[in-house]
Amino acid sequence: MIQKVDPSRCPLCGEVNVCAQVVTENSGSGQNCWCMQEKVPPALLEKLPESHRNLACVCQACVAAYRVEQNKA
Repeated sequence: MIQKVDPSRCPLCGEVNVCAQVVTENSGSGQNCWCMQEKVPPALLEKLPESHRNLACVCQACVAAYRVEQNKA
């Protein structure tokens, strides 16, 4: 069964990802997403199934949690 990816939700945790690209599409506001300014670690993106990549932003909380986890290692 193929799961549809909701672009407004983080594909890792399922919480709202606060993606400005989604807001722009819905409102025409023309904002850039926070993830365009912040480098999301490639190893974190690799945790996503290939079919879910580049379809929705990973949320800031997942990026922060990943970085904390990596700093402990």
